[in-house]
Amino acid sequence: MWVNRCQQTQCSGMALLSGVLLLLILATLVTLYVSKVKSLEYQILNNVQSRHLALNAANRGLNQALATLQAKPDWSSPGNGGVLSSGSHYVVQTTNNPLSAGTRFKRAISLSSTGTTQDGLTQANVAADAVIYPIVARIPPAPVMIGAGPAALNGAVTIGSQLVIGVNHDGVGQGQPLALWSAPVLSPTANIETCSPAYLSTVGCGGNTLSHVGAFGSDVLANSSAFPADLWLYTFNLNASELSVLAQEANVRTADCSSISSLTSGFVWVQGDCDIAPGVTLGSAAEPVLLVVENGSLTLQASAAVHGLVFWALTAANKGPFHIAANNSAVIHGVLLANQQVDTANTKVQVVYDKTALNNLQQSPFTRVAVIPGSWRDF
Repeated sequence: MWVNRCQQTQCSGMALLSGVLLLLILATLVTLYVSKVKSLEYQILNNVQSRHLALNAANRGLNQALATLQAKPDWSSPGNGGVLSSGSHYVVQTTNNPLSAGTRFKRAISLSSTGTTQDGLTQANVAADAVIYPIVARIPPAPVMIGAGPAALNGAVTIGSQLVIGVNHDGVGQGQPLALWSAPVLSPTANIETCSPAYLSTVGCGGNTLSHVGAFGSDVLANSSAFPADLWLYTFNLNASELSVLAQEANVRTADCSSISSLTSGFVWVQGDCDIAPGVTLGSAAEPVLLVVENGSLTLQASAAVHGLVFWALTAANKGPFHIAANNSAVIHGVLLANQQVDTANTKVQVVYDKTALNNLQQSPFTRVAVIPGSWRDF
């Protein structure tokens, strides 16, 4: 009996030992499995993080390229790059795309950016198509363009009220000059005087006139059926209902010109009367200004000057009448556009066509960059 009981005890111990060993084996297998899963999760997390780092670098490169194009519209990259603080780096390449005939865009371009992590094991690519366009869609061919009013110039002209214009020598084409282009008729008593800019002085054209009151030559195109129906659309490629979009592009927005000085530059939008102080010169031929005066009178004090494009705008019904006035030696070098009747307020207003200044209005800082909707890709 005793031997049998010992044998049973031994068997019980062996069974217990087998159970413990089995549990240890299971625990080891579970531990190995959990370790494998955790390692896999860590690898996935590391890969996701590396992907984000590479994608951030690629996006940084593309955004940097778009910002560079804003400042330098003609910029291109054969493979320029940069390094982020994380150690990731990017390389940007640009390709010019052909433009359709008649487009107002300055340039169409494809951009691609490749981001790479610091260890070089992970890459991400981002691409987009963009267009670079000028705010001023068209360079006006005439120094003065008048788009509305019962007459292109106020018919009730008194002594001393005059509009003196330095013509665009090739305004009509084939070397034919153009001084004034208007949709309404030109009052026969409108006191205008036009000539080559070379003959202009503070006293006018000095007898070298192409047109004058009562004798308008071929450089004056009044009551023209070819005049654009919407001067906003013609100039900025935006119609009158989109003025809020255009105004947001301005570098300076103000209710008057009291803060305007010779240091003011870029795109200036004035909502109200604009009185430019004596001696103030806005812009130059190399760095012109774009000046919009909305629902207000424009006055140039003695020796004041504006180089660039002046858009004298009427946007609200039952506003005005407004006028343009200039004192001694004041002049607009470029063009004067008006979608209302021009009244020179018994002063002599001089406008001299400046092709150099106008051409520079289609360069930076008067260009904008827009990504084509749906073209942004990451892969």
